[in-house]
Amino acid sequence: NGKPQLAAGLLWNISQHKGVEQALLEEQRRLNRQYRRQSALAQVELTISSPGELQAALAHIVKIATDLLPASAGVSVVLLAQTTKLLTEGATFAPNLDTSALERLSRESGAIRWITDHGEPLVIHDAVQEPFPGNLVSNVYGFRAFAGVPLISEGESLGVLYAVDYHARPFAPEDIDFLRALANRAAAAVARWRMVENLRGARDLCGCRAVGRLGPQHGGRRSERRRPAGPGVAELERKRGHRPAQSGFGDLWRAGVVRRRHQSVQRGNRR
Repeated sequence: NGKPQLAAGLLWNISQHKGVEQALLEEQRRLNRQYRRQSALAQVELTISSPGELQAALAHIVKIATDLLPASAGVSVVLLAQTTKLLTEGATFAPNLDTSALERLSRESGAIRWITDHGEPLVIHDAVQEPFPGNLVSNVYGFRAFAGVPLISEGESLGVLYAVDYHARPFAPEDIDFLRALANRAAAAVARWRMVENLRGARDLCGCRAVGRLGPQHGGRRSERRRPAGPGVAELERKRGHRPAQSGFGDLWRAGVVRRRHQSVQRGNRR
């Protein structure tokens, strides 16, 4: 009579052991994924800190997001123009899809504009249940999941980093945190690049103005005609009948000033 109970207890212990092993394995995968993401973020820091093209930095970011999120349909960065506030393509990585699909998604999706306007993340776990706002591209290309975060620098929205997937998936909070960390680095790269471009434009403008004030021998145009040199001070004094202020000892001797004083001194010595 005790054998069935013993067998049931053994089966329960085995199932519990398997459950513990599964939990440990899942925790190990999570830690490994977290380590890879932190290492990738450190590499991005080095990329955006070193001088180089903005396009290369953004391409590196979308490649890392596609591999480590992961995103089966791809990842894209969309930038918001400073003057026109229009959405422009920054960088796209779509391993199994023509990049024009994500570019079309960036132009036509109301989700992208919603993120830039509100400055908040937008996550859609299943497009069948939660359609993209104002977007029909998901029905054409079969996108099921979407996660996008804004690029914010000093309170200003610079664009959006978003990922799309062919399958419905529950984006975990740590997935959104990873996308947000990448978006912050992308925003830093964009802000630095725009600052450099603004300084370069200001320097070029000042250089053009400086050249315009130089003479023809320096490549500029003379802004005003040179005034002819007038008569010197000595010449004016001579015309007025005055002796120049800077008279030498010989002039004073010839004028009799020093000579008369010298003779009076000699007479005094003889007395």
